[in-house]
Amino acid sequence: MSLLGTGLSVLPLSGRDSGISDGANYYLMTTPTSGTGIISNGGTSAVATTPSLVLYNSGLLTVNLMYLRLSSTVVGGGAATKNFTFYMDTGNRWASGGTALVSQNTNIPSGNASSLVGHFGAITAGAAVAQRQLQNDWFRVALADVVGDVYEWQYGGSGPGSSSSQVATVATFVRPTAPITIQPGNSYLMNLWSSTFTQGITFEVQIGYSEK
Repeated sequence: MSLLGTGLSVLPLSGRDSGISDGANYYLMTTPTSGTGIISNGGTSAVATTPSLVLYNSGLLTVNLMYLRLSSTVVGGGAATKNFTFYMDTGNRWASGGTALVSQNTNIPSGNASSLVGHFGAITAGAAVAQRQLQNDWFRVALADVVGDVYEWQYGGSGPGSSSSQVATVATFVRPTAPITIQPGNSYLMNLWSSTFTQGITFEVQIGYSEK
């Protein structure tokens, strides 16, 4: 049900994202310039102080992630199997580096602004405080990445997803994963690493989420 405008609208229960957007609580966070990616860290192991993504909830509302999409614009160096390792921690783990992501409310009449602060790239993070590893994913097994590859996580999704091993052509990989909630004052982090990395991967970033 929406209170914006002059009338009320009732949405089916299955229209989760539409209902959230109608209530002016849905946001998109992206790289600042369309068509221009940001190079990730290129670590050879998952080091707590060098994540490639940090999302920090600086507000009073709860952030619920809907999806994370990484679109490759420049391949990484020396990497075959890449690991995407995700964590949750208390406090603002971002310290410096990377590029600030830009958030917009998808409901134009709304004046709601997001309290989620996002950075992607060659980030330096503070030391882990109460860090929990949530998951580790890989998509191309023993294959180099390809320009145009898309890696997507659907939070709270229950679909079958896509196969990990693919031939060396452009592919879209989708991974349904557990619901992720970022409480006020907490951070969500992603480490991208490979034992053979010599250079990170350059990605455009898009994140869909709600604040309520």
